[in-house]
Amino acid sequence: MIVSIEVLNYFRYVFPQLDIMPEVIYFANDTKAFKKVDVMYETIVKPGFTEIMKKHNLDSDLDLSYSKEHFARTKYFDQYDINFLIKAEKSIDFKFNSEESEILLKYHERLSESDNISSDIFRLPSYGKKLTSAT
Repeated sequence: MIVSIEVLNYFRYVFPQLDIMPEVIYFANDTKAFKKVDVMYETIVKPGFTEIMKKHNLDSDLDLSYSKEHFARTKYFDQYDINFLIKAEKSIDFKFNSEESEILLKYHERLSESDNISSDIFRLPSYGKKLTSAT
């Protein structure tokens, strides 16, 4: 996921007036809302992963950060072939902590509260939103 977000982040502002970072639908307060993939990663996946690893007394040398760099805006877009190779380096033998928890729910609720969304408002992804920060 980190590699995907980094690649998407490089290309997210190449087209003028567009932020092409994909948006993910999530549900809160009996309605739907959309958030950019990088925001969902930073607010739910990354802290949730860290807390779950801690719960099970596991650690990792995985770098959870990604580059915030962007390619410059352009009128032309060339397509490149990108191939990824994923390889497991060793097997892991451990027992999960069987205590039930709602770690990811906590982060989802925080995101929902910060959006202040309402079930009487219909929203769409904001790919065409005019940008001010990366122009």
